[in-house]
Order: sequence, then C-alpha cells, then structure tokens
Amino acid sequence: MPRVRSLLWVVLGLACCASLSAQTSGLHWLPNEGQWDVPAQMRAEWGGGVTWLESDGMTMWVAGEGYEALWDHHFEGATAPTGPLVSHGWRVTWEGAAEHPVREVLATADHRVNIYKGQDPSRWAEGLVPETRFKLLDVWPGVDLRVGPRSPGDRADLPGPGWKEDWMVEPGADPADVAIRHDGADLSLQADGSLHFQLGETAEVRWGAPYAYQVVDGHVSPVEVAYLLEGNVVRFEVGAYDTSAPLVIDPDIVFSTYIGATQPNWGFTAAYDDDGRAMGGTALWDGDFGTYPTTAGAISTAMTFGTAPFDCGL
Repeated sequence: MPRVRSLLWVVLGLACCASLSAQTSGLHWLPNEGQWDVPAQMRAEWGGGVTWLESDGMTMWVAGEGYEALWDHHFEGATAPTGPLVSHGWRVTWEGAAEHPVREVLATADHRVNIYKGQDPSRWAEGLVPETRFKLLDVWPGVDLRVGPRSPGDRADLPGPGWKEDWMVEPGADPADVAIRHDGADLSLQADGSLHFQLGETAEVRWGAPYAYQVVDGHVSPVEVAYLLEGNVVRFEVGAYDTSAPLVIDPDIVFSTYIGATQPNWGFTAAYDDDGRAMGGTALWDGDFGTYPTTAGAISTAMTFGTAPFDCGL
C-alpha cells in the first residue's frame, strides 16, 4: 500500500511544507496569463502539491508515493527511481456562489517571474507579480474570502508555511450561504470538532475546529461556530452574534498578534491582561548592525552575545 502523506488544512487552507520551486518565504500565487492552459486564475505550488484558484473554487493536485524520492534526487548513479507515481485530484466548489467574484490584491512578493515554456511566444509570460495576500469580493452576497499567509507559529508541530482563509461576513449577510462542496475526498466530522478528509490512498487532510469572532468597540468577541457536514458539503453553524457588525469565520486561530523591529530581535515572553491586550518582552541586538564602514572591503564583525549591546523591547 502506498505510504500515506499527512497534510493539514488550517483555517480552510493547506498547511504545507517548502514549495516545490524552493520558495521559502511563504506561498506565492502566480496569475495565469495564458501560460497554463487550464480554467484557473492563479496557481500556487506547495510541498507536495499544486493548487489552482478558479472562479468557483479551487482544484488541488496532491502528490503521493514515488514523488518524494524523485524530488529528493534519491537516485542510484544516473538512474532515476522506478515504480509508480501516485497522485490524487481534489476539487473544492463554492456552491451557489457568484460566477466571477472580483479579486482584490492585498499584498505581493518583491520578485517577478518570467515563464518561457515551449516555442510559442503567445504562451510565454513575463513580469508576473506573485500575490501573497488577496481577497475575493462577494463570493456570496456580502461574504468575502480573504486568503493570506499562514503564520509560521500556527500549529508548529506540523509542516509550514502555507496559507489561511477567512470568510468575512458583512452586516446583514447570511453565513449560512457559505457551502463548500468537496469532490475526490471522503469527509468525516471528528469528536474534537475538526474535519478529516481521506484522499484515497494518497493523503489525509484535516481542517482544524472552526473559530469565529467579531471586533466590537475594539474588543474581540468570540462567536460559537461548528462545522455542519451535509454529505460532501461543508457549512458553518453559527451561534448568536451581533448582525450589525462584521463576522469573521477563522478556523483554528484563537489569538494572534505581531511583534518585531527593524533590528534583530528575539521574543522571550508574552502574556495578556484581563482586557485581552497582548504584552510581550523581547531582546533587541545592536551588535554593530549597520555600522558605517570606514574602509571599503575591510569591515568584519562577529555576533558576540557576551559583549554586544542589547536593548529591552516591550
């Protein structure tokens, strides 16, 4: 039996290891400008598969047995590995959604991508701008989908980086409109509120238990939510909430914040107060960072923790 590859879909997004194309700074979505002859707007590569964003959902190709040895160059001499290459197709469809939701770009990568494949210049693409964060507007009336990078700290016991998806329900919109159909996967609801997906003998996938919240008067208010499984269609069963304020359905994430500085820093402690405000403590290293070089080509520094100046950041 082929060895099962375990993946995790966190916040309605696959949590994946390093990209097949050696991307190490998060998932990059490349727009399809004709270089791929498929009905997809964008394509993202991740460790173990490829995802195509389409007008009404996503299609995934998931690698199985045989590919890991191929990618890791586990060859004997000049001989490529032999045997079957197992993979699986998985289709996610947003049932009853708008035919062509508008995509709003929220953030892009710094680099550009050129693709020259084959001898037909009309199938080449130059200067592609990889997107790292985007939003699909009105997938259902008043319901937007925000796709962005998954924090490296999310589920640190499992491979990353990957991406996360937030369903953003505007005031007056109905979260019951969200209906996500899965083809090519066997679904089962788990006792802890998560969803398990079996992709044949190729892979297992799990969606973490959902989490929903509202930000009202600057405070985060959790909202009860659970998966509602109807055959191969996933919905969200949402408890009482303030329908005059936006609602975010953001599974598997309970709390997050950001800390950092332009100079090297290390976080050592974090806590929260009775009002839910985050507090963190960090060490910031000076260590001649950005020292003015008095002689070109002659500067040399060493990272010496014992003598280098440190500041305290809160």
